[in-house]
Amino acid sequence: MEPSPLHFVSQTHYYRGGDVVVDAAAAIAPGVVLRAAPNASIRIGPGVCVGAGVVIQAKQGCVYVEAGVSLGTGVLIVGHGYVGKDACVGPSSTLINPAIAPSTIIPSCT
Repeated sequence: MEPSPLHFVSQTHYYRGGDVVVDAAAAIAPGVVLRAAPNASIRIGPGVCVGAGVVIQAKQGCVYVEAGVSLGTGVLIVGHGYVGKDACVGPSSTLINPAIAPSTIIPSCT
């Protein structure tokens, strides 16, 4: 039996505030909050997968989530910095001013 194709239920199932750019090829789960303070920004690259309940709050700079990154459910990112290409951040992890190298794996609850 062939699996049924995936379809977007809605384009507005997450909150986006401030200077936030999400690539059209990114997958954003319901309940995500992307908020950039004044003079800050968020950039979500192509092929990024953002799990349910993820919160990204950019402050004093830009948070870059590069191509192919996977952010597990409940991840919190605060400040400014980057998560490098193809990195994987486990569920319930907190990153403050991240500097995550490409292809790095961050365990759950870190």
